Amino acid sequence: MRIVKRDGRIDMIEGVERIEDRTKIVDILKQHDYQNIEIKQSDGRIVLINRTVKTKVK
Repeated sequence: MRIVKRDGRIDMIEGVERIEDRTKIVDILKQHDYQNIEIKQSDGRIVLINRTVKTKVK
């Protein structure tokens, strides 16, 4: 988890989660509006999917 501050106040919270490799990439993209997705492949197979979800604090 990472907390981003702006002007001394918490602006955004980021959390990393591991996703099951059987999940379709299109479905992963539809789940959140703000996210970073890391995909690792070995021998033509996806071996790891990590997603960093960003939540803006109001």
